[in-house]
Amino acid sequence: MSSQKWKQLIQSTGHSFMFSTGMPVPFAAAAYAAVIVARKETWRRQAIWDRIQDFSDLTGIPVTSHIRSLVIGSEDRALEASQQLLNSGFHVVAIRPPVVPPNSCRLRVCLSAAHTRKDMERLVAALSSCMNFKDIAV
Repeated sequence: MSSQKWKQLIQSTGHSFMFSTGMPVPFAAAAYAAVIVARKETWRRQAIWDRIQDFSDLTGIPVTSHIRSLVIGSEDRALEASQQLLNSGFHVVAIRPPVVPPNSCRLRVCLSAAHTRKDMERLVAALSSCMNFKDIAV
């Protein structure tokens, strides 16, 4: 055990403690601005739910979130699909071990309010060229 003064000295001068409890001002300002935008631009919430519904309708995969992981199996298959999607203009990240167990690799699809129905159609067409939606675990 250390005395209270030693503890305070270490906490106030130790590099691992410095600035670790306070949020940087730019982060706080960005979060505040995001809240203002969310309150004023309610269309964004509707737009994201529309894209979620579009994705679900087009793929037949039940979707309840703007972030969807599509389990496709092997690491090689996930990496190949991710690269194929990137070549088609979509940045869909392959999630692989050690983040997920072996042979449960997945693609992480992230939808946004900025996407359109046409974007969803193009994405689903690109996804269907590298996977069968009926074989996808969610």
